[in-house]
Amino acid sequence: MPAGILGGLLLQALLIAVNLQLAKAGGRMARRGGMSVLLLVLLWGAGPLLGLLKDTELRWWGVAFGGLNFALASLALFVLCALGAAWRSMAEVLAVRQLPWGWPALALLLATYLAGFAPDKRLMVFSVIGLATCAAFTYFALLAEAQPRPLWQRVLTRLENGQWRAALLQLPRWPTTLALALPFALLVWHKLPPEAASLREFGGFGDAIGSVGLHALVLVLLLARDCALALFLAFSPTGRRPVLGFWVLMGVLYGLLPWLLHGLHSDMLSGLAQPLLTPGIASLVFAALHLALALGLLRWRWQATAT
Repeated sequence: MPAGILGGLLLQALLIAVNLQLAKAGGRMARRGGMSVLLLVLLWGAGPLLGLLKDTELRWWGVAFGGLNFALASLALFVLCALGAAWRSMAEVLAVRQLPWGWPALALLLATYLAGFAPDKRLMVFSVIGLATCAAFTYFALLAEAQPRPLWQRVLTRLENGQWRAALLQLPRWPTTLALALPFALLVWHKLPPEAASLREFGGFGDAIGSVGLHALVLVLLLARDCALALFLAFSPTGRRPVLGFWVLMGVLYGLLPWLLHGLHSDMLSGLAQPLLTPGIASLVFAALHLALALGLLRWRWQATAT
């Protein structure tokens, strides 16, 4: 009975939050009810899963819990998160401005929850999962929300006038998880220093990619580069499909261009095209160069579209 009540609350809250967000973005799935079917399928699978956990024991952050009790507590936590998401989504639709703390808080909560299942080295796992979660949340929010130039003009105007709270109220969600990704990357770099950790320990790719810790910082720089390029496309006065253009550009930057330059058998050109495939400090230098070029393009587009 508790599982059924919690499951019903979770379904209703998720449907409200997701459909409001999709409707706000003009998503076709919201109109066709595809998200409702997906959530129902996921909840139907929760019953058998709870049955399997009935007589098991789980360890979370080193503490033993009964499987069924832990699953019910997790379900209650998910319900609270879904209710919070529904509340904030409804406020957005009603144009009630809120401080953008919910999105990074959800990313931090998810990283904490998932890292607790690691058998050891939980802090390292927490930092890696946190970085991956922030990257995924940043891309999702960046592409799901419109990024019109007037919105950012209002943000900059408030910052110039010293109205920090008003600027935060106008700020979209994605910069919050982009900022949160940096502490996670620094934590990864601290737990896996460049001279001690290589991907050789995790599957033999150390020669090609190099240090995990250093590349966590490279990932944040490339994430910031991609956000700048997305704004560059969104601010275009003639671009009608900035999201499609962004995906095409990402395909070129992460796939086509590295493949073409790899055929030239030049480590310098290959590393310049894809810093994540470059070992050592050169990867950080190349990623910083990518970010500088993207910010330069964004600044040029901003000045060109000024009225």
